Parts: sequence; structure tokens; C-alpha cells
Amino acid sequence: MAAAQAVGTVNRYVFCNNKGGVGKTTLCFHAATCYAEKKLSQQNVLVVDMSPQKNLSNLLLKTMADAEFKADATVTLATDNPPRTIFGYLQQEFKLEQGGVAAGAGAGYRLYGDGLDKSENYFVVQVRRFNYQVEDNLYLLCGDLRLDNICKELESERQGSCFQWKTITFCLDKFINEFTRQHYYDKPWVVFIDTSPALALYTEMAWAAADKMIIPYNNDVFCTGALDDLFWMIYGIGNEEHYTMGDYSYDKALEECGMTIRVPRICLIINNKTTTYSEMPAKAFRLHEMKKKIKFLYKKYPGCFVQEACFERVTLDMCDFHTPGVVSLYNSCPFYKMRTSRYNFYGERLRVNTDKIKDCRVGIDALVAKL
Repeated sequence: MAAAQAVGTVNRYVFCNNKGGVGKTTLCFHAATCYAEKKLSQQNVLVVDMSPQKNLSNLLLKTMADAEFKADATVTLATDNPPRTIFGYLQQEFKLEQGGVAAGAGAGYRLYGDGLDKSENYFVVQVRRFNYQVEDNLYLLCGDLRLDNICKELESERQGSCFQWKTITFCLDKFINEFTRQHYYDKPWVVFIDTSPALALYTEMAWAAADKMIIPYNNDVFCTGALDDLFWMIYGIGNEEHYTMGDYSYDKALEECGMTIRVPRICLIINNKTTTYSEMPAKAFRLHEMKKKIKFLYKKYPGCFVQEACFERVTLDMCDFHTPGVVSLYNSCPFYKMRTSRYNFYGERLRVNTDKIKDCRVGIDALVAKL
């Protein structure tokens, strides 16, 4: 059974892979901005940055190219009182004081500048206020470097009982439910969640808040093992002799706490940074062991995938973005906004092949069309 959806949301996608450098943040940025552009009059898009690195927030809030000229927008949000970030929300939700959890999660009140707890609206920002290159219907729950530390405190708290485990693990799910319900009168919401490679509490919070999973991967010798690990960590599927985690998995933890809601199902596995030739993946990559692994898992564990999807629908070959990709991220500019051939890049004007930009747009359009 897939994770339950709130009234105010259409779909919730989490980008996930416990291997770093596969393009989770990059693809989440382009998927969210492109989706917002295509659904401008129909849906709102909420992006949640659940990585302590907060790279996705840096991209959306245009802090990379502007770093030399103005304050980092993520720092500005993080230093508000209370912080307008995921850290600020968790700090308020569980009443965390400097020394840890005050009298247990949920006890008492921590007073901020006005002496009142803030609503979910306070923590979400409209991205266009910081980045004019995106659409009005794109919103962000900003990442925070302190997410790792606060989740370490909460991790010890949630081991106290099944009630605490559920309350803490599903707090992001609660946040999204409340926020989107408050704004459903406008347009329904689609949610994109970026995650860290780490198996940490903040990653499980992201899984608990999503109903569909997108897994990017690279064609290298490490990704097959990472996919095995991911299936074990989330679904409890695989040969546990290969894993150092013992018998723990997210799915088993849900069962032990009597949860009927299950983990997100895989809707898309993306072969990212694919070498291309004549618009088709190069043979060495197309026949790679990774594709065989994915097909094996799809056939053996169909319950881990969305029900309506055939194998061809849940797989996608993404072209290598090359120079347009680097320039796009530096300027926090979605591919659909890149129209000219010269762009700012570390103080210089860099020429970008417009045909390559078109290829990138086609790739992202194909991704969004599968959602």
C-alpha cells in the first residue's frame, strides 16, 4: 500500500539514492522548476530540501551567482527568529532548547520573538521573491546546515516508544498536510523532496512524507550495490548477510509500530549523465549491468513500483547536460529559460551551444512527462 496523500496534494515525489553524486539535487531542481512552468495555471509546487548540505535551496534562491554581491539568502532565512527553514520548523514542533528536548517531545512552549509558535506558512517562501527566473507557483521549505544536529537529538527521542517514533518520523508529512490543506482553495499541490545520501532520520522523514520515489543513478560499478542497499533500507528486501545494518529497515520499523501506511513506491529510475550518440544511449551503457539489475528488481518485486507503470515507463535515459548544465546551476536558471548563447560564469561570459540547451530541455521535458 502506498503512502496516504493529503487532501491538498496530488503527488509527492522524493529523489533518493544512498550513493552520492548521481544527480539527485540537479534533477530535483530541473524537475520542480519545469513542472511549475508547465502547470502554472493548474497546480502549485512545493520543494522541500531535506539535505543538510542545502544545495537545492542554494540553487533555487539564486545564491551561487549572487554570492559576491549580496548575502546568502539561505543564511538570511536561517538567522530569522525563528529560522524560516526545516530546522526552524523542527525546533518549534518538538520544543528543542539549546541543551536538547525540553521535557520530552511536544511538551511546553518555546517562546520566540513574538511569544507565539508560527504556522506552517511562516516557514515556506515563494521562490520568485529571490529568483525571478522561476514561476510564481514555486515554493520552498529551505534546507539548513543544522538539520543533521537536530535530527541526532530527535533520533534518541524517537526510540522511546512507538508513539514517539511515529510522531517524529512523520513530522514532515504532518507539515505538508497542514500547509497544503490551508492553501488548497487556490490550486492543488505537487511536492518534490530532495534528500541526502545518508541513511539518517531526516532521510526517513522524507520517505514518510512521499508517496512516489525517483531514483537517479550513474553507470558505474558502485550503483548496482547502492540499489541493493536502497531496497534493503527502505523495503527490507534482499540478502541481509550483505548488509551491516542487521535486520533494520524502514519498512520493518513501520510494521513494528503497527503502521498501515507503507513506504513510497518507485515511479522512475533515471540513468543520469548518459553518453549519447545519434540520440540513443551508447551501447556500452545501454547494455550495462545496471539495466539488468533494474529489470530483475522490477520483475521480482513489483510491489515496490507504482502499479500502473510498465517497465519502459519507470526507466529513463537522461542526456549529459555538459556545459549548459553547469551554467544553468551557477545562474540558478532552468533550462526552459535559457534562450541566448552567452551566460555569466564566475565573472566571465561563457558561450553555450544552443543546440545543447535544447537537448537538455528535451531531457527534462521527458522526465516531467513521466510524472
